[in-house]
Amino acid sequence: MAAALVQSSPTATQASATTITTTFGAAPTSNNLLVANNHTRSSTLVNPTDFTTAISVLNATNNDILRQAYKVSDGSETNIQWTGMEGAGADTIACSHEFSGMVTTSITDQSTSAAFGSSGTSRQVGPTSAASQNEVVYVAALGLRGASISSPSVNNGYTLVANGQVLSSTWLLDAYKIVTDGAAGDVTFSWTTASVSMGAIMGYKTASGGGGTAVPVFYMHRTQQGMS
Repeated sequence: MAAALVQSSPTATQASATTITTTFGAAPTSNNLLVANNHTRSSTLVNPTDFTTAISVLNATNNDILRQAYKVSDGSETNIQWTGMEGAGADTIACSHEFSGMVTTSITDQSTSAAFGSSGTSRQVGPTSAASQNEVVYVAALGLRGASISSPSVNNGYTLVANGQVLSSTWLLDAYKIVTDGAAGDVTFSWTTASVSMGAIMGYKTASGGGGTAVPVFYMHRTQQGMS
């Protein structure tokens, strides 16, 4: 079965948060993959219960953090709660996704990150190394701080599935892409009004998998003497 996005939670936003919860519209299916993203200002962020950190980007100067975590669903995780934010000043945005057709062990593939960078209206995240198998789901996230942006978009075949804002200056953009040719993960987020940003991509292995490089087969045509 090919991989597919089953559902995404509405983006959760909260100013000066200590906890934040994303809620799926329906209980996820057991053994599907759950991926959760969080952009906050905290050095003490704690993942949702039983979630494993996939990739985390920290701006130590301001304690800004962008983290992606994952879990194989047991079918009960309608509400996914992050904890450990610092409260005052910890403006937080989170979202969660459910994917079907994924492996349940040795889940992660290639990843990359973009460190907290200078102000601009676009940011490339990637490329990663080439995937270890043909079919992989890439989940990309971008955390922005410093301006009230508008018109966010993504390129390279990604689908933007989350666009959350806290107050006027803290944002989380979230996108995914399913590749079937083992391509590297690479995406550029764009928006209006310059803002500083940091980003991350993680690839997740699908059950369909596939791998190896196709070897071309050449056929020699032989014409028999006396035949046209």
